[in-house]
Amino acid sequence: MVVGDNVRCGGNVTIQSCQEVSLPDNWCVPGNLTVDGSGLSVIPNGLSVGGNFKFQKTFVEEFPADTMVGGDIDGSDSKLYVLPEGLHVKGSLILNRCPIRHLPQKLTVDVSLSIEGSRVTEIGDGVVIGCSLLAARSMLMHLPSSFVCKGGLYLEGTLVECLPEREFFVGGDLVISDTDISTLPAKGCVEGGLYARNTRIRTVPTGFTVRMFANFNDGKLEVVPEHWALRDYISFSGCPVRSLGSNADKLGAIYANDSALCSLPEGLVLSDNLCIEGCPIEYLPKKLIVMGDLLARNSGLKALTGHLVVGGKLDVSRTDVMQIPASVVARSVKMSVACDVPPLWVGEHPMVHVSSEYLVANEGIWRIEERKGEAYRCTSLNGRVTTWIRWENGEWRYGKEFDGLER
Repeated sequence: MVVGDNVRCGGNVTIQSCQEVSLPDNWCVPGNLTVDGSGLSVIPNGLSVGGNFKFQKTFVEEFPADTMVGGDIDGSDSKLYVLPEGLHVKGSLILNRCPIRHLPQKLTVDVSLSIEGSRVTEIGDGVVIGCSLLAARSMLMHLPSSFVCKGGLYLEGTLVECLPEREFFVGGDLVISDTDISTLPAKGCVEGGLYARNTRIRTVPTGFTVRMFANFNDGKLEVVPEHWALRDYISFSGCPVRSLGSNADKLGAIYANDSALCSLPEGLVLSDNLCIEGCPIEYLPKKLIVMGDLLARNSGLKALTGHLVVGGKLDVSRTDVMQIPASVVARSVKMSVACDVPPLWVGEHPMVHVSSEYLVANEGIWRIEERKGEAYRCTSLNGRVTTWIRWENGEWRYGKEFDGLER
């Protein structure tokens, strides 16, 4: 297919699955230009594209310096291996699975740079990236000495062994799973989440912070950082972590499946789930409140002692737990054996709702202030709400839903 010099267009142009493609010099495309899976081998001189320029799965090897593109440049799965010095990309630059090995000096990408599966080995100090760097499963080995990224940094499966120490900031997620990275920067911040699955990281420097969540599954983590306050969760399944610090209540949900965890802090209050399945832990703290589920299947638990309050499901199946004390409250309980149960277990799958101090109703945990028959005057754990609650016809009903109780 040959596009003649006299061809004019007023919008987008798409050329697909043509064996041979030739474009005219100084051609102007006001919208997007897509040449996908075609025999294009040369980008013409003076090409101007107002929107995105995509030449995926083509034979293009070089990108001319005089090519003007107003949006993204996407050469994924092409033969591209040369970019001009000082290239400024106004959108994203996408070079996934390209043979290119070196990025040009003074490369500026206003949005994101994607080199997933490519042969690029280094991001030099002169490269400026406006948003995210996506380099998963590429040959990347080195990052700039300082790195500030408004978006995410995705290095999963790369050859990178260390992160920048001079300045390090990631506005999105940091993904370093399946790498040989063994240390985190002494000072840095990740505004999103940290994926560090199957890495050699053992400890976290006090100057390194993560805001949302952290996943160290199947790695070498030994100590959970005590200076973190996570909004979502921390997961260290399969890691040699043996205990948690005093900040455990600030970590969101805790997933410690098959880890070495053998103790929890006294008086721990978790706003979400606690999963200790397969852990060697034998006893829970004397006072433990879990707003979500407490999953302890196949763990080393020998008995439930003290005050335990679970807002969701309590699973102690395949453990040595043989009975549920009256001091234990949960929305539902799963065990491997039948046993004597407290008086307010109901339904086909037993549910423990009330202890001497706490009540679980409609996925909420309440502190009992007063009892009148089967009704309870309760206060929420944050102390902001006080109401009467009663078990009636197989469900919990609140003060305004029935008569006969003091307000």
